[in-house]
Amino acid sequence: MNIKSFCSLGAMTLLLTLTIRPTVAAEYVPVGPQPTPGRGPASVEAAPSPSIFGNIISKAFGSRQSVVEVRVPNPDNKPITFPKCAAPPTIAEIGGNFDTYRYTMSRSAAAKLNIVGGMGSSESSGEEMIAVFEFSRSKECLATDGKTRMVYGQAIRTVMSFASAEGKISVSFPVVAASATMAGKTSTVSVKNIGFDDPAMRLKAVAMSSINLDVGTYAEFSKLHRELIDLAAAAAIPVTVELLGIISVLEEDEYKSTLLSAYAIQAIKDGKSCADAKTKLKSPDDTVALKVIDSTYVAIAGVCSGTSPTSASITKAQEYLRGMTVKR
Repeated sequence: MNIKSFCSLGAMTLLLTLTIRPTVAAEYVPVGPQPTPGRGPASVEAAPSPSIFGNIISKAFGSRQSVVEVRVPNPDNKPITFPKCAAPPTIAEIGGNFDTYRYTMSRSAAAKLNIVGGMGSSESSGEEMIAVFEFSRSKECLATDGKTRMVYGQAIRTVMSFASAEGKISVSFPVVAASATMAGKTSTVSVKNIGFDDPAMRLKAVAMSSINLDVGTYAEFSKLHRELIDLAAAAAIPVTVELLGIISVLEEDEYKSTLLSAYAIQAIKDGKSCADAKTKLKSPDDTVALKVIDSTYVAIAGVCSGTSPTSASITKAQEYLRGMTVKR
């Protein structure tokens, strides 16, 4: 079944749509080129599976839109090294149509995934976020560790920087451009053709990457992007199979937090205080559950106490639930 739940990301909030399965949920996470031994920046070995799945998480919050979180301990934000597939998919196995996907992540997460290699920072104020737009087709394969699922294929990957202070999670090209202009700044852009070997595509990617995006440059940028997409879709373009990303897995603890957040939002909608919501738990001494309820009340109602939520908080909870009813 599908369940929608509230989640907090720094100073921002969003509505998650998660598909509940009997065991775990899987979402694609884009990654950059893997470090070559003896060349490039030093790398950090990813935690052995299944720990890696609990530390690199992609949560869907709309049609082909996800928020990526990387929890691998790595204060220097060095790229993570992932295992490889012994027999990556062939071009014939990938084939098919291209789809468009969008991802939002912190700059530190993007650095660990090697998404922002060589990309400068934006001029925006506030905590910097990274938006990844991907026009791709791909196929999964099992890595040599026997656990990690890797994704190979071809993609046009457009990476943009923006500030969380701008309050944007569901981002798009025009949204990033408009936000930058309103702040009197620009957004830096990086465009990479992954698995495509075509001079015309390389020239357009370079041209797009040289643009500091705002409302004034949006038309030119959008035109170049459409032309690049058209070239990628042309059958005559030579393609190769390249690493695009990994499949993250949402484990049981993540399910638990998501469901508890939904329960707390329902309690706010019903006018119940935070203290009342906690007493209704089947295990009132569950510290994890208590923390999730506490943080959800603080995020929506501003406080976790024995006082009933205000009408404004109740209205906000109704908006998050969007007609859904959560039963204990």
